[in-house]
Amino acid sequence: MPNAIFREWGLSPVDLACRPLDCTGADYQLLTGYARLLIANGAGLDEGGVAEATQHLIKLTGRWLGARDGVQGVDGEEAVYRARLALVRQTISKQAFDPEVSLERVARRLGMPSRTVQHMLAKAGESFSQVVMAARLRRARVHLLDPVYADLSVADIAFRCGFLDVSSFYRAFRAAYNVTPKSLREQAGTIPPE
Repeated sequence: MPNAIFREWGLSPVDLACRPLDCTGADYQLLTGYARLLIANGAGLDEGGVAEATQHLIKLTGRWLGARDGVQGVDGEEAVYRARLALVRQTISKQAFDPEVSLERVARRLGMPSRTVQHMLAKAGESFSQVVMAARLRRARVHLLDPVYADLSVADIAFRCGFLDVSSFYRAFRAAYNVTPKSLREQAGTIPPE
């Protein structure tokens, strides 16, 4: 990290070199969770996304190192919120394919109260069920278009993606993509053999 950033925060890298750092607190967990998220998914970011992600990492690092005054302003709070929201969305998306996924289970995994997760999503204009549905539909669309899954029926793909009812899957898919799963397969040429 450039020395100029430390100066901005009123910190000296030399002073930090011998200081014990808290690697158990919420700021550290947030920083490392966001870093893991970027490692797993960062390759798909465009230049603007990379720049924004870099700024979030810098701000989260500053919070962890104790540079509250230089980092915690409106932008810092927004960076923390966005990082936490990304972690919430990622955790929901990873568990969305389990038909038994629940807000409580996801919140427990994140170490947050369920209400906090709901509030964060609501602030972003989303609900838990919307994020779950979007993740399931994205995966179903990928499977429907991928020749690797051509031997699976639409119903099999729906069940693999966490849907318990094929007719509700069809309705949700059509509403999201303005095409039926079967029509999408026909267009892509990934229809299972008879």
